[in-house]
Amino acid sequence: MIISIEDYQQTFVPRTVFDSAPFLRLNAGKVAEVAVVAAHGLALALGSDAETHMWKAPFSAPFAMPAGAGDYDAFAREIVGFADGNLQIVVPPPFHADAERWIEALDNQGLVREDNYNYHYPLERLDNPKSFMSKDVKRNYNHALRQGFTLQLASDGTRAYDFIADHHRKLGYRMAMTSEQVLATTQVADIDFFECLLDDQLVGAAIFYHVAPGVVQLINWGDELSMRNKHITNYIAFRAFEHYREIGMKVVDLGPASVDGIKNEGLVRFKLAIGCVETLKPTFYASKR
Repeated sequence: MIISIEDYQQTFVPRTVFDSAPFLRLNAGKVAEVAVVAAHGLALALGSDAETHMWKAPFSAPFAMPAGAGDYDAFAREIVGFADGNLQIVVPPPFHADAERWIEALDNQGLVREDNYNYHYPLERLDNPKSFMSKDVKRNYNHALRQGFTLQLASDGTRAYDFIADHHRKLGYRMAMTSEQVLATTQVADIDFFECLLDDQLVGAAIFYHVAPGVVQLINWGDELSMRNKHITNYIAFRAFEHYREIGMKVVDLGPASVDGIKNEGLVRFKLAIGCVETLKPTFYASKR
């Protein structure tokens, strides 16, 4: 059954901010059509790509998870039937509630599966963080602590965004979202903008989303390239971890380190070296791309 976003909002409790009705409305213009499929106690929003006509969940987010509570196997069959062989679903990492049930249900449909590799930091590891760090990270973090950095939350994310965007440009990357899009998202999601300072100079920044109960996710970050020997990102990571544990979070998701199933070995080494846990983050297709 196809329902409206309004009925979805009134009837179902989303698992993540990316599956919330306000987030879906904000991003609906990025696809040709949005359909919310509801059946067997669950509901999922899919967007039809204007060029390929593929139904995608998510259509503008890192992953999508059915809202509600019900029969995942029956719902997976419903979704596959609705898409009629033209489907792409990116599933949350397995530390999200019921994600493993959803992964198993999609596996049971015989879909094409492509695994990417995701990395999260369980904040309980801060009880003894150095026991999970590599020797290099211990040395680099201790070095960073001696530099006099401070990390603060900014009420306006413009400066943090601009810093990260400039950092990305210098490395030959582009931001997935414009500054205006990020600031618009603050109206439908709880977003933290961190600024790392040294003697009042901005030398690093990070953007985190509050994604689900107890879970925050790193969206973007960057450091001053001329000061990489001071290991600013090590400082930002652990100071942010400490902040999130203090306010009751359980997990910081640092996101994937692979594209199309191929690992970025340097990024993998960094995330594992600071103490992250590697998990699989599957993408399912109704047919080969």
